[in-house]
Amino acid sequence: MTAAAGAKRDAERSFGRDVLLTMVSKLLYTAGGVVVTIIIARGLGPTGQGVFAVALNLTLMLIQLGSIGLPIAVPFFAARDPAAERVLVGHSLRMAAVMSLLLAGGACGLKALFPSSLAGLGWAELGITLGTIPVALSGLFLQGILLGRRAMLAFNLVELSQVAVALIALSTAFVVFDPDLASVLIIIGLSRVVSLGVAVVALRDVLHAAPVRRPGLLGQMLKKGLLVYLVALMGFVLIRVDLLLVNAILGAEQAGQYSIAAIIAEGLVLAPLVVGTNLLPRVATTTDATLTALVFRTMVVGFGLLCVVSAPGVTIAVPILFGSRYSDAVPLYYDLLLGIFALGLLNSLTVHYFVRGYPRMLIVTWVMALALNVVANVVLLEPLGTRVAPIASTVAYASVLLVHVVVFRRELSGWGELRPRPSEALGLVVDALRRRAHRPST
Repeated sequence: MTAAAGAKRDAERSFGRDVLLTMVSKLLYTAGGVVVTIIIARGLGPTGQGVFAVALNLTLMLIQLGSIGLPIAVPFFAARDPAAERVLVGHSLRMAAVMSLLLAGGACGLKALFPSSLAGLGWAELGITLGTIPVALSGLFLQGILLGRRAMLAFNLVELSQVAVALIALSTAFVVFDPDLASVLIIIGLSRVVSLGVAVVALRDVLHAAPVRRPGLLGQMLKKGLLVYLVALMGFVLIRVDLLLVNAILGAEQAGQYSIAAIIAEGLVLAPLVVGTNLLPRVATTTDATLTALVFRTMVVGFGLLCVVSAPGVTIAVPILFGSRYSDAVPLYYDLLLGIFALGLLNSLTVHYFVRGYPRMLIVTWVMALALNVVANVVLLEPLGTRVAPIASTVAYASVLLVHVVVFRRELSGWGELRPRPSEALGLVVDALRRRAHRPST
């Protein structure tokens, strides 16, 4: 084996190890989040839980709007230029502060002009919610630097610390006293502060490093980030617009049925999201497309198998977990399944182009898919029913994936590089497990 081939093999093994570590972390984070949700729902009751959900969704939307693509741009430049990490920290914290002020002003204006849009959320609760935004954005951006330097243990501890603190604090609070909504929001906010503290500690060597000059770096970050932001925002909207349209046209009951299918779908897509997260810093430090091709064909096998197995699992689990009233969610999930598979495969290709530069043709494809999806729902939902929504999403995701694959093929030597190889996928998993098992002795 040549030195170059050996280095490539080691890179693939480290990639598999980092994916495994991040996957375990995400599963723990998700499980902790579910327990936190149960504690809040039982403690506050349906009405309190509903208002808390409004505050949480507002937080997530503001974080998405305020990110302006920096969660991609920061790890990109951290991987490309490690000496600039201190500059990246400074730019990240300043942008978090600026965007938080703008978002706070927009949210306050929304409540003042359209009170019903945030019904149940008083000004005090809104103030607590908005107070967490600078902390959340700062943590998100600093976490990007950890990703860029491939410090995956610290990267994952940032998220795990947040859910662990929230879980312990909320459990204690509901045992010791009877917290109201404002108290719950404060506890969630403090968990984000702890999470930010973990990121700061993990980057303490950067904060103590000698300052360097990188003129124009902020402009470069925004230039790369804003284009990524546009594509990511369209993907964010495409995932959620169906549910809003179903609710508006067919009513809350049908939206409730579809929401169960959508929740399961988002959980399933967690696997390719983890893989894409670990792919990003590696694509940023290489000039060829072989690693992206490897990840893509591995996901065809691995994620495809996961999607197939999920079908009977959903058939059994939905009536047990959610009750017989949600039986209509099962066929809706079946209609969405191929779209979930396409969305999962899209993740590695979108990460690739987030780093390399998004071709205009692919951006146009996202816009057209979003537009066609909305038109199909508006025109067909009322006469044909709720199943139009998952089918429209499936067609949209499959179309976007097809165009991405055709464009990506131009970077490869042939279609054979995208052909699924089950033995290769199994080999990567075995290597990752073996490397993880022997890590203490190395």
